Amino acid sequence: MKRIVLISMLALAAAGAWAQDLGTFQTGFETFATDMAATLSYNATIGNNWSDAYIGQLPHFGVGLAVGFTAVPAASLEGFFTSMGETLPAELEKVGLPIPAAALSAKIGGIILPFDL
Repeated sequence: MKRIVLISMLALAAAGAWAQDLGTFQTGFETFATDMAATLSYNATIGNNWSDAYIGQLPHFGVGLAVGFTAVPAASLEGFFTSMGETLPAELEKVGLPIPAAALSAKIGGIILPFDL
């Protein structure tokens, strides 16, 4: 019984895969991946905008919480929605696809060198 279910599931998946035109999807995905790669490099810097722990006083503590987002341009999402037969939502047209980021860092000052936790 398990084999019959497995074979019928694979047959349905294969029929759906052959019915798709993946050229438009692939072009849209490549555009999205290029724009996403540039966005992630900016997203990685969220939280790294304050200095090391103060050197010379022990203990000297610093704690920081940073939240933010970067957005993938809405133009790179057009290919995805077009290949699905959908229109781009108005919220995504204004901002793009938001990629959230959060960073929590704690620092303690050392006598000679700063210690970052």
